[in-house]
Amino acid sequence: MAEVVDEKIERMVGGASGEPRQGNGAERLTGGILRMARQMPILLLGFGLDGLVTFWNDECARVTGYDAVEAMANRDMAARLCPEGHDRQRLREILVTPEDDFHEREFSLKTKDGALKTIAWSNISRSFPVEGWASWVVGVDVSGRRAAETALRISEEKFHTLVDSAVEGINVAQEGRLCYLNKSMAAMLGYEPEELLGHGFHELIHPADLPIVLERHYSRLRGGSPPNVYPFRLVAKDNRVRWAELKTVIIDWEGRPATLNLMRDITDRRNIEQALRDGERRYQALADATFESVLIVERGRCVEANKTALAMFGYDHDQLLERDFCDLFADTACQEIRRFMQSGSAEPMEAEARRGDGGFFWAEVCCRQASYQGQAVTVCAVRDVTANKTAQIELRRSEATIRGILNAAPIAIGIMVGAERVLGWSNKMMSEMTGFSVEELEGMPASGLYPDSQEYERVGRLRRELLPATGLGSGETVWRRKDGALIDVLLSGALLNPDDMADGLVYTALDITQRKKTEQALKDNEERLRKIVEGLPLGAVLRDGDRLYANKAVEDITGWARADLATVADCFARIFVEEPERFAALYDKFRSSDGPSKMVVNITRRDGQRRAVEFSSSKEGENELWLLRDVTEETKAAEEKARLESQLRHAQKMEALGTLAGGIAHDFNNILAAIIGFTELAVEGHQEGQVNPADLKQVLRSAERARELVRQILAFSRQTEAELRPMDLNKQLGQTVELLKCTLPKMISVETILSGDAPLVLANNNQIEQLLLNLANNARDAMPEGGRLIFETESAMLDDEFCQHHVGLEPGAYVLLKVSDTGHGMDAKTLSRMYDPFFSTKEVGRGTGLGMSTVYGIVKGHRGHISCYSEPGRGTIFRVYLPVSPAGQEGASGELPTQINGPGGTETILLVDDEPALREIGAKMLARRGYHVTRAASGEEALEIFDADPSAIDLVILDVSMPGMGGHACLRKLREADPQVKVIIASGYSRETQLKEIAAVGASGYVAKPFRAYDLLTLVRQVLDEG
Repeated sequence: MAEVVDEKIERMVGGASGEPRQGNGAERLTGGILRMARQMPILLLGFGLDGLVTFWNDECARVTGYDAVEAMANRDMAARLCPEGHDRQRLREILVTPEDDFHEREFSLKTKDGALKTIAWSNISRSFPVEGWASWVVGVDVSGRRAAETALRISEEKFHTLVDSAVEGINVAQEGRLCYLNKSMAAMLGYEPEELLGHGFHELIHPADLPIVLERHYSRLRGGSPPNVYPFRLVAKDNRVRWAELKTVIIDWEGRPATLNLMRDITDRRNIEQALRDGERRYQALADATFESVLIVERGRCVEANKTALAMFGYDHDQLLERDFCDLFADTACQEIRRFMQSGSAEPMEAEARRGDGGFFWAEVCCRQASYQGQAVTVCAVRDVTANKTAQIELRRSEATIRGILNAAPIAIGIMVGAERVLGWSNKMMSEMTGFSVEELEGMPASGLYPDSQEYERVGRLRRELLPATGLGSGETVWRRKDGALIDVLLSGALLNPDDMADGLVYTALDITQRKKTEQALKDNEERLRKIVEGLPLGAVLRDGDRLYANKAVEDITGWARADLATVADCFARIFVEEPERFAALYDKFRSSDGPSKMVVNITRRDGQRRAVEFSSSKEGENELWLLRDVTEETKAAEEKARLESQLRHAQKMEALGTLAGGIAHDFNNILAAIIGFTELAVEGHQEGQVNPADLKQVLRSAERARELVRQILAFSRQTEAELRPMDLNKQLGQTVELLKCTLPKMISVETILSGDAPLVLANNNQIEQLLLNLANNARDAMPEGGRLIFETESAMLDDEFCQHHVGLEPGAYVLLKVSDTGHGMDAKTLSRMYDPFFSTKEVGRGTGLGMSTVYGIVKGHRGHISCYSEPGRGTIFRVYLPVSPAGQEGASGELPTQINGPGGTETILLVDDEPALREIGAKMLARRGYHVTRAASGEEALEIFDADPSAIDLVILDVSMPGMGGHACLRKLREADPQVKVIIASGYSRETQLKEIAAVGASGYVAKPFRAYDLLTLVRQVLDEG
């Protein structure tokens, strides 16, 4: 092929005859240059004036696939090489462009097999030494370089680095010296070509790289096979180091061996490559540090992934690479992922991803098409959005809940947007309240809800004034419903964005039409009530917090003007002058109680008068209403009435006592008869030496009966408050019946029907006895000609229904006492007044009228209930319900003690009593049990004995009622002499009467006279043994 080309060139040079022309360009185009041109590793083309190829070197044949004969024989070679019009135009520009104005150009060249290759073209000269030759064109196949540059650009896109290609330098070195170089070669090192011609090539090589370059050069000259292309460093004119890539071949230059060197400045490329490596490291670190997974997918398989992706999907690097990208997602999502990747959509999609351990999570996937290492790939960013997905689900659920709440709210709620106040979303209540549908409301100007523009503008002004300052605002307005009706509305609003009112607001609207009517009605009612309160004869004070409002009657009662009683403190300081602290304490206790309460307090009027005022109050929340009523005169009248009633009750007792006196005297005479008779028998038996103990016990039993009879008389006459104790009602009833049999006329039969299982009741023996006596006396008066008086007891359980009809009773266990007689009975009028004080059907002088009122008071005092049934001519029945004693409490047995001798001791006891017989019997009782007894007949004598040696006296037994210095005065003197002295009081009065007095004077104990030896000895031992 080379010979054919040479021959054609020779013919063209030689002219038509085929011989070389002498003296023209052929002489200058030596055979050595021709061979160099044919063998150069670049495309070298020659074109004639007719545009036909005149020269076609080996590199052209290799690159294009056309040999030199085909190229030079083909008249449309330019069209074949450049099928595209713009590339053909560029070729023409190369041919006609002056050499000095031309810059390297690149365009595609179509090879024989149809492939496109990128060629960097330049022209050498338009003045060619061969006649008929127009120009030379030099081209370099940069397809590989462009591929590298494309890969570099891909890397540049990935790591944001640009790589530019360099223009090659060409030189020929022979025997180590530069004999030819182009401008690019010189410019590469900052020289002009003339400056380098003839100089040694080794002078340009960096000293560090010179050995290897020389070694490879000599190896090539020796026929070795060193690398044809390799980089090394050059030193430029300004001493800067430049990197060059050398592609070299051995050529014959002017008959001698030389090297043709293609030099490309790769300094920028080397710098870019270094920067790229640095950038790759940085961007790899950045990719690994990101929270998103980044995967590079090529043909559906993962070829690269960052650390986040490895952690997210649970694979190591080798496991993840080469996996199908779709396998990283749930089976149901695979097809959707494939379609998404193929669609090239810029929008992300959500899918359920699968971890290596089989677990699933929600992922957001974004895909972008890119080039990676020269290959088309898809870069996929995957973000774990499980938390977001869950939050979205919760948000939707929450939004649905809130929407449901808003729609179910009993208040209108909506959104208003823009300065034009256009309605947005509204709930159902807004629709119901205005009559417009939700669809009609949305987009409606708010002005459509107002009756006129003035009201609309007024609300607008309030909105502009209130909302910017606090973000909140409210006020009342009037709206017009769709049907034309006007409604009062309480409107509230809050800005959606406190910084910009234009973003709108959320509002609530409450229909207060009815409330406004109610408020007006309340105002009218308050005015009416105020007038009523002002006209009340009672003092009325309304307390609101610490403020007081008083009516005119308060001024009349207190003498103070209402302005002077404006606060609670003023009221306390001005009308409770004498004891403000006490009243304040009472008032606090009074306020803490539930429900209306009353109390009577003393106040001081402004003029100094003291008045008794009934103070009552009722509470409603924090408000109180005080009612004041001047009860000074009523109080005085009540006190006088109570005093008279007390006197009358005492008189009644005296009357009853007088009635009973005959029977008691008869009973007492019977007791004395038994005592005298059995005592005489005992004395007679003693004289005969045969004392019968049974006779002495009868004496003792008769004495106990006498003591009990005296106790009953004392209890009946005393005026003390009742003390409730567990009591056997049957036993008390039996004792009272025995007394009644002695006192009632013999033609009245007293009968008892007692329940055997009746429990103990909580009662006072003396009051129950008085109750029985009063009922018996009434029965006696109702049966002047005789009859039957029957006492019955039984257990009763009162339920809620019974107690609801009988005020004051609590459900529970009771004992029913039923007292009935066969007397003349009572009519309805008498029954209705039966319990009234001073009411009596007896003739004047025979009764006080307090008997039944006393019975009623005793029953109520026992928290019981009494009822009466009576008809004229059919007798009377009283039913008394008494509450059962709490479990575990035992009542007094009432049995006579069987023990005689009590515990003894050796202490010294001072026995003080003005009665010689009592001193004698007491001393004997004590002495027989080992005590040393000193006797005193009066308080004065007792003090003399005690003062002589207080330490010698261990205990004093002191009678209360003595002539001269009484027992109480003696006790005070004893305690003055020795505060630790132990004293037992002995008295014939009832125990209940003496207990308070004993506690007041500091006595250690009390024994009632007449006392038994056992009772006295037990108490003495108990007092002595105390600390």
